[in-house]
Amino acid sequence: MFCASIALRQPFAVKRMGCLDGAESFVDSTLSPNGRFAAITTQRAPRSGVAELEWRLRVVSLATGKVVFDEAAEPGLMVRAISD
Repeated sequence: MFCASIALRQPFAVKRMGCLDGAESFVDSTLSPNGRFAAITTQRAPRSGVAELEWRLRVVSLATGKVVFDEAAEPGLMVRAISD
């Protein structure tokens, strides 16, 4: 399992921890303007019968640590902005 922490700066003086399945790799992330959400892109090596890397986009609530959005993403997706 791969775990990552997000250190938030003033006015957000907290750290949050998130973990991914060991088969997934972190690619990119960004925080919402008010620090309520983090959008995270990951990729997974191809499984048997799948020719390409599998990309996912997830949005995590930093208040609860719960994933509020999770869907397949286009290969190469880099998140640049997310709204509160």
